[in-house]
Amino acid sequence: MKKTTLFMLGLFALTQAHVAQAALTEFSAGHGDIGLAIEEGGLELHYHFEDNAVLNGQVQTGESELGPDEAYVRVGDGGLVTVTGDFDPLNLEAGNSYFLLSANGTDADAAGVPFLGIATEELGGDFSSATFELTSFSGPGEFAAWQVDSQGTLNVAMQTFDAMNEDFGEIVQSVSIGHDHYFMGFTEAGVYNLGITATAVRSDLSTETDFATFRFAVGSATAIPEPSSMAAVALGTGLLGLVGGGRRRKRGTAPKQS
Repeated sequence: MKKTTLFMLGLFALTQAHVAQAALTEFSAGHGDIGLAIEEGGLELHYHFEDNAVLNGQVQTGESELGPDEAYVRVGDGGLVTVTGDFDPLNLEAGNSYFLLSANGTDADAAGVPFLGIATEELGGDFSSATFELTSFSGPGEFAAWQVDSQGTLNVAMQTFDAMNEDFGEIVQSVSIGHDHYFMGFTEAGVYNLGITATAVRSDLSTETDFATFRFAVGSATAIPEPSSMAAVALGTGLLGLVGGGRRRKRGTAPKQS
């Protein structure tokens, strides 16, 4: 390929990256999910927004779906809570605060934060289970996801702080096909990027895998930046798409930012 042609392709992809970045949809309240589906013959991670989800400040009517690179989750100041005792999943001592996405829809609505779930129903009857693993991470603080069982026992599904070896890739959460919710905590305001690797297992034990990065803007005042690094990532993706690589596509629509 000629250098001039490659430069023009790169310029086009870079322009598209800035357009896509400016058009990110903010999910700030209501019910939405990180979902799994089979699209165009392969596994695909995506956002699924339920009726009455708040997107770009508007309550949507009906459901919609977007790719992980087309939206982000806003965790507003209403989710800020203070721990009364040491909280190991986030390495916090009593009296410290963190931002919480509740696994209880009523509590999430009261705090004015999203009720974010994990949804695998779209996989269908050919699949028996799915696994979600935190395989990359960036952010100003720690992140953890957990559930509390009927006996009050806290079960950690993902975390970036590990008291033994500080290895965030150690914990893998396997879920049955269906729908579930987790408490999610962030220790500092700022932008977090959670890289999730999902593996879906068929009844015959064959598997499908996908990776995607989900972005969280924690704190009401946190702005979503347009750093050169993100443009570079989008540039690489754009070039791959132009030469035939990649398959992720937009799965739905959401209200435009005003």
